[in-house]
Amino acid sequence: MNNYNRHLNLPFSEAVEAVREALTQEGFAVVTTFDLAQALQEKVGRRPYTNYLILGACNAPLAEKAVQIDPSMGVFLPCNILLYEDERGTHLSISNPLEFFERAERDEIRELAMEADARLRRMVNALH
Repeated sequence: MNNYNRHLNLPFSEAVEAVREALTQEGFAVVTTFDLAQALQEKVGRRPYTNYLILGACNAPLAEKAVQIDPSMGVFLPCNILLYEDERGTHLSISNPLEFFERAERDEIRELAMEADARLRRMVNALH
């Protein structure tokens, strides 16, 4: 899968806030937060990661258009944004919306995916 990846030279909590702010600047809202490290601690009794967070981000106008065109497009929503901490700082990985929507048979869906892709690329490039 061709994700967007970047290492951020920020402590984890600062990186999470920077990503949230950058998403907001591109019209996305974080609609889900999944703390995998905490879930693993609770479910299997181990915490292999100090910090491992998956944010679900949604641009409501784009999502609305996509599901109006084809209700099955909801299976691809929201966009997943992974943040985890390692020895170099905080790693950021974002699923590429074009990968999911390449299979869409309607040009309108591809156009929406291209817009989401452009917004996410700008978001990643805005982070340091």
